[in-house]
Amino acid sequence: MTCGPSIAAIGVVQTICASGANASNVQPRGARGATPIKYTDSAGEDGDRARKIAAIEQLDAFVPELRALSPDVIAVSGDHATPSQMAAHSWHPVPTIVWSERCGRDDVEQYGERWCRQGALGLRPTKDLMALLLANASRLQKYGA
Repeated sequence: MTCGPSIAAIGVVQTICASGANASNVQPRGARGATPIKYTDSAGEDGDRARKIAAIEQLDAFVPELRALSPDVIAVSGDHATPSQMAAHSWHPVPTIVWSERCGRDDVEQYGERWCRQGALGLRPTKDLMALLLANASRLQKYGA
């Protein structure tokens, strides 16, 4: 079971676009293939809803470049919720979206707390996410064993 560089996991959605990075110059940090991003979290902590939305929209615009790299899996999620109305970290579920050729499709067409809990991933502990990503990348011999 290995996690190779073809898994592109994007954590808390922000630094890439705000730093002027693009798909050709993003250097993964932390777990192999994971690129943590901080600006949406910072905007949420500051209670700046408009800035948080702008940071998420910048990531949206970056996704086609990321997909052009042909990763096996793309996951967008976060380590915790930071609602701008609270201007703090919170206990709320964190929306997660997974894309791969193998993950199937559900009926959800928007990304956010309200919509993601209705999707195929449902509500599940984040600790289960890496096994799910590895399975979607065909990097596990047997899922759930």
